Amino acid sequence: MKRQTSRAALFLLATLTLISWLGASFLAQRAGELSRGAVIRWEAGGGISPVQLLRAERYAREDGGAAVPTAALWREHREGYVEDGAGRRSTSAAVLELFGDGGEVWPAAFRYGNYPARGDETGCAVDEATADALWGSARVVGQAVLWKGKTYYVRGVMKGSGGLLLVQGGEDAEPWPNLLLRFRDGDAGTQAEHFLSQNQIPGGQMLDLSLLHQGLTALAALPGAALTLGILLRLFQRGRALTAAPLLLVCYLPPALLGAGAVLWCAGAPWSVPERFIPTRWSDFEFWVRLFSGGMEKLRGYLTLAAVQRDLRYGALAAGCALLSLTALALAVLAAERAGVRTERVLAVRACAVWALTFGIALVFAPFGGVKVKRPLWLLPAAWLLSDWCLERHRRFLDRRREEERGDEIAMEPSARAGEGGGRPSAGV
Repeated sequence: MKRQTSRAALFLLATLTLISWLGASFLAQRAGELSRGAVIRWEAGGGISPVQLLRAERYAREDGGAAVPTAALWREHREGYVEDGAGRRSTSAAVLELFGDGGEVWPAAFRYGNYPARGDETGCAVDEATADALWGSARVVGQAVLWKGKTYYVRGVMKGSGGLLLVQGGEDAEPWPNLLLRFRDGDAGTQAEHFLSQNQIPGGQMLDLSLLHQGLTALAALPGAALTLGILLRLFQRGRALTAAPLLLVCYLPPALLGAGAVLWCAGAPWSVPERFIPTRWSDFEFWVRLFSGGMEKLRGYLTLAAVQRDLRYGALAAGCALLSLTALALAVLAAERAGVRTERVLAVRACAVWALTFGIALVFAPFGGVKVKRPLWLLPAAWLLSDWCLERHRRFLDRRREEERGDEIAMEPSARAGEGGGRPSAGV
């Protein structure tokens, strides 16, 4: 009975760990959709106009060596009041006015249609809540919407229940307070600063979202990092215990090093490091101080501005990812302490159970956009079980060797005593 209870507790711990871990990965991936490039925001009255943006893009294309970014402007109207084309129904909705690709500013899953294209000044997209409030159905592509006396035609219906109208703005000279710049490769923050200075655009508060996403991805990987560190520490401790027996240590090191390399590969190695985090000299502590203080100053300046819907959405995803990741970390430590593997059968059953659980939980996220299960999630739990089994086999080998040596010592004792007894008379003679 006690054994069955222990198994049930281990199964529950493993299930909760995988749910939390996959949930953190899911939220990090959803936040990644909002983390493309760099965002520049200005205080009220500041910003960049669509005319300025078009001119800057044209200059970048004419300059063969300059990187042409994917750019989008947006501004929010939180107290929007929209009507259907006939004026029969109305509803309140947040209005997001765009100049650029809507998918860059507000990534969303569509039930029907798609975003209105840049330059489509009569196109719009609505979420399911707005469509249901105005027409009682989500099949409304082509219907007319009235906002501020202007008629827009629905190009797509997004999934969502918050009440949202997304429209495309025109090429005017009025400053827009929010700009998103995304480059094909390289450091988005550095390239964005160069783009603004090159076109003499007054800089606002900039946030490198791609860098934030790398940090969020690392946060979601904490459970895997804990399992990796645990395996490496156990391998090191076993090797340290063998330092008194050099021959055993020499035999242990090759498979241990091979296993450590395999575990690091399961954890996702080799990892890429952003260029801005690579100093000319690792002992240059001023570099790290400047990097940290500069990053915190930019983040603090960005957060002093009034939060927009995009920021609130990203903040909710980041907070949920952090909470689930820390929960998964604690549960993973508890499950790893209980997951002792003694036989090949237990190893095979538990590894298959972990893979089946991972696959089943991933299917649960499919209706919400799906989650990409990366290598550490698939392999590290099984790697922990395999390392536990290997170390147990090695411990048994060492125990047998000690017993054999002890048996040899016991067998030698009678002969040694006999030799001592036979020598005493001759010495007396």
